[in-house]
Amino acid sequence: MGIAAASTKPAGSASAQHAYADALLHLAALSIVAGAIHAVVAPSHFRGAWTYGTFFGALAVFQLAWGVWIYARPSPLGFRIGAAVSLAVIGVWIVSRTTGMPFGPEPWQAESIGAPDLAATAGEVLIATLCGAFLVGATTRPRARCLPARFRGLHPVAMAVMFCGLLSLLLGGGHHVR
Repeated sequence: MGIAAASTKPAGSASAQHAYADALLHLAALSIVAGAIHAVVAPSHFRGAWTYGTFFGALAVFQLAWGVWIYARPSPLGFRIGAAVSLAVIGVWIVSRTTGMPFGPEPWQAESIGAPDLAATAGEVLIATLCGAFLVGATTRPRARCLPARFRGLHPVAMAVMFCGLLSLLLGGGHHVR
């Protein structure tokens, strides 16, 4: 059952429970795909600067572990952590692609955009969005595991982002295109 199929059912219905479970699985999978992308690109970042490589390596470990953790033990704290980390990573990505980072081997030099980082960033946007949706659901119906109906249509978007992320890893078309 997809998330979109449950959008007209009451929050306590079996379909709403399936929508919650589907969205939670998508959330975990998006984090794991983003973590895999960051793990694959970490070595090339080590060649540029050890700080960049360390950042990507640590981020990969966090995202892989968080994806498993949030699926096994969903909680408001976990959703807050996931949203905060994803928003921070999105911010770093925007700075690195527009003005460039203020430190490193080439300060203030914007990086080019590649398929893997686009896929990872799209995943980060969805992770932050889904974490917010779960937090709203926990606030409006604290005892029921529910996802607000307005967020249930994200199923096809999450699937497309995960597919593109995995495809970019399989094709290995390089991290950046100049």
